Amino acid sequence: MEADQRQVEEHFKQVKQDRMLDLMKDLSVEERQHISDMIDRQSQEMLDVIKHKQGGMVPPPSPPKGRKAGIIPSSGIFKSIDQVAIQVAQYQSTSFTELIYWLTVNCRNEIEKARSIFRWITVKDLNEMSFENDLDPNSPFFLLRGIKYGIESYHDLFKRLCSYAGLFCHVVKGLSKSFGYRPGMTMDDRFKNQWTVVYVDDSWRLVDSHWGARHVSTPGQVEQDTMGPQPNGFCYEYDEFYFLTDPDEFIYQHFPDDKNWQLLSKPITLEDFVKLPLLKSYFFQYKFTLRSNEGSEVETDTGKLDLVLSCALDPTRYRFSSRLFCDGEMLEGYGIHHVVGSKVIFNINIPKRGEHVLTLFANDSYTRDDVFNSICVFHIKAEHIEADAKFRFPRLSIGVGPHPAFSQYQMTLENHKEPFVECKEDKLFLNFKFGHDVRVSHKMICGDHDDQKTDFDQYAFQRYKELQHVSYLLRFPERGFYAFSIFIGDANDSTSNLECAYSYLIFVTKDPNLPPKLFPKTHHRWLNSKLHEPPMGILKLNKNIKFKLEIREADKVAVIIKGRWNYLKNTGKGIFEGVVYTGKELDSAGVFAMLDDINFYPVLEYKLVK
Repeated sequence: MEADQRQVEEHFKQVKQDRMLDLMKDLSVEERQHISDMIDRQSQEMLDVIKHKQGGMVPPPSPPKGRKAGIIPSSGIFKSIDQVAIQVAQYQSTSFTELIYWLTVNCRNEIEKARSIFRWITVKDLNEMSFENDLDPNSPFFLLRGIKYGIESYHDLFKRLCSYAGLFCHVVKGLSKSFGYRPGMTMDDRFKNQWTVVYVDDSWRLVDSHWGARHVSTPGQVEQDTMGPQPNGFCYEYDEFYFLTDPDEFIYQHFPDDKNWQLLSKPITLEDFVKLPLLKSYFFQYKFTLRSNEGSEVETDTGKLDLVLSCALDPTRYRFSSRLFCDGEMLEGYGIHHVVGSKVIFNINIPKRGEHVLTLFANDSYTRDDVFNSICVFHIKAEHIEADAKFRFPRLSIGVGPHPAFSQYQMTLENHKEPFVECKEDKLFLNFKFGHDVRVSHKMICGDHDDQKTDFDQYAFQRYKELQHVSYLLRFPERGFYAFSIFIGDANDSTSNLECAYSYLIFVTKDPNLPPKLFPKTHHRWLNSKLHEPPMGILKLNKNIKFKLEIREADKVAVIIKGRWNYLKNTGKGIFEGVVYTGKELDSAGVFAMLDDINFYPVLEYKLVK
């Protein structure tokens, strides 16, 4: 049955491909030009009628009278308009007149008409649509078929629909920093493109319905501005940015042949356009602005550079990542960031000489937490490289420094006050204080070991832990960058997850003289406690090991190995001591404490080795 089904699927796939080839053969260059001329002629006829009724001429290009935010405070104002456009898109209209009637019948102004047309176009998934060869050239689906097969454009369709809706619309030709473009490349015919301008609310406004149409295969993951999961498993998304975009933002990716269609009070040259950094739509949607390195090219003679963004929103809502490309090789782990007020500061290491492409990504945790969107791209030139620029940073999408839980729990750094620490020794002490009783855990990672095969958590140990104080001792097995993050939660709520409150970036300047030994693993009930011995987390088999621990709230303490309970003696003031035989079999040794007169809870864990 499966073989038969595959055969049927292959048959219809071949039929579809044959239809496409037949269509491409039938549409010669002259016929394509004929269709384009027909669109222009019919659109012009509709606009002539409009001009006659309005008794005026087509308005000349000029900057809009206000910003997009002034006429569209939120895309939510189009909720009902969008719903109608999405509903209409489910049916096949036989003519432009019929389609425009249903799209605009409830529209109250020109902006709503343009919006309805934009959403109808962006919601269409051409990959899922099939077309007959004998479509009426005067039907919308004739143009949609042409768009699917690369013969027509979204912009022709947008213009045609606008003309039927009584809106002045013009297709703009020019260059764009589109797919395949990287800063530093020459702008040539590869990057020729088109987009549209539409006259609404007494101003020309920029629209790119092609870039606004984004159809992403993400089953089960739905953005707030999508149609929702469809029967075929696709989520239909669109990019709000490209509807009535402000000219000073649109210019970062679009350069028209006619400078007047920049719609800027001071048009820029092509040379200026090339020098602009590549800022993507999400850069503006996330409300970022550049605070440093305004150009597309950045030079460094050390292999280190800082890029600074400002954010009009709370920057702690975003997570970030970065990626370097050099000679076709992807280099990950060479960027990290921290937040200072409204600024986001990216620290970038360039590991080798030459030219690189740097892309910064951001994710808005308030809307969805599984997709990082490209926000900006730079061309990096590195002439000289310092030795420590070759080390990778740990993956830390939330960045270093304080996080929201830091202030929530009134956290205080008692010794190292800044998130960047240079460590010239083989150990480091970190002390914290809290305004509330808290549960505490930690995470330690090394930038040059992203494979996570090495558990670096056991190089960090809670020396002591009281309800509102905790002290850590950190050791480092090699030179490089480490991230140490502390997680906290309410001491009286054992069910909720711990939140990251603070992250350090630690640069260890030299390798240790001797490899450090691992600490025992601590559990979250290691509270009001202090370890005297054994201080290291690895114990040898067939040995008698002395244990001495201070666990103030414990009634009893036992070391459990292979189901064998070894009770320690309470010598007073919460101190428990005893000698424990480790046995002859590989296993772990767990320290358990009775903390509620009934149950024993894990507090420490040692590894047994030969």
